[in-house]
Amino acid sequence: PNAKSRDELLNLLFNLTKKPELEQRKVILKGFKKIARTLGHQKLESELLPQLWEQLNHKYDERRILVAETCAVILPHIPSALTSSLIFSMLHQLCMEDKCTQVRLSAISSLSILVLFLRQDSNKHELISEMLKTLLQDPSGAIIQVVQDQLLQSVFKWYFDNDFDITDLLESRLQELSTYCDLT
Repeated sequence: PNAKSRDELLNLLFNLTKKPELEQRKVILKGFKKIARTLGHQKLESELLPQLWEQLNHKYDERRILVAETCAVILPHIPSALTSSLIFSMLHQLCMEDKCTQVRLSAISSLSILVLFLRQDSNKHELISEMLKTLLQDPSGAIIQVVQDQLLQSVFKWYFDNDFDITDLLESRLQELSTYCDLT
């Protein structure tokens, strides 16, 4: 199909249901994953990502959850430059600014996956460190738990896998952050 038809089909997929529940989101996510695999980098960037961006502030929580989950499933098909810029920005916004705990939980889970896709030369160290500090002080126990169980584990793996000098970057926070993580 041409670009206009693809845009209409992507819009239709996002709008299949007003408030997509878990099972409906799974079906939609399978569609997005297949589309991402098929479209290629340029079309993905010019056609699917703008659709995600449009849904970022949708009034229904379920749509924003879908955005967070879609970010995770399309990561393997996105160029690293977009992963560390646009996708990171979308998930950062959902993690840090959304008022709905479920949206934030989904965004943190997706960010945990994204961190593992960041390249060694990514400049996100300090921003991720600040996010961790803020999220680990969140009033929601559910947020703290998913940060401890997923995001913190991914961040430490990213650091160790890339031989980052953790002590230089996180010297003041390393001890504090490691108390939240079971490294065994």
